[in-house]
Amino acid sequence: RQVSFFPAGAVGGLAGKNMDNGNPPADKLVSMTAQRLDKVLHTAKAPHVIGYLSLDIEGAEDEALCANFPFHLYTFLLMTVERPPPSLNQRLFEHGYLFVKNHMFDTFYVHTSHPNATFIARNDTFKQVGAKCTTSRRKGKDSNKTLFEECSWA
Repeated sequence: RQVSFFPAGAVGGLAGKNMDNGNPPADKLVSMTAQRLDKVLHTAKAPHVIGYLSLDIEGAEDEALCANFPFHLYTFLLMTVERPPPSLNQRLFEHGYLFVKNHMFDTFYVHTSHPNATFIARNDTFKQVGAKCTTSRRKGKDSNKTLFEECSWA
């Protein structure tokens, strides 16, 4: 699908609602064709069990592991996701991922099929990581926060 991309180095990425780059200057956007993660994995003939996945894609994490991602075809034994929204956490839990820990803005998971999953997991201490304070999220109680602080997801 065609997406708007904001080329801004380490803080660049997809532009749009709920993305870290929610409202960049229109004249700075570039139109690009994006591929679904599962299509990239299939095209690359990736194994069905993958040791580690790190997702830090500036607010597009929920789209990369979307509701119709084929979790029955691809399992990531260990995973780190930057600022996963509540919907993505719920989806991962429903597909056999266990909470390990939060570190700053990242959440770490282990899949139940990992041989040490019960030793590694800490589901009883799960805490939702806050949202990145983008322009669209800086409202009400979060209005004075910066990009490097946590805002509420709602």
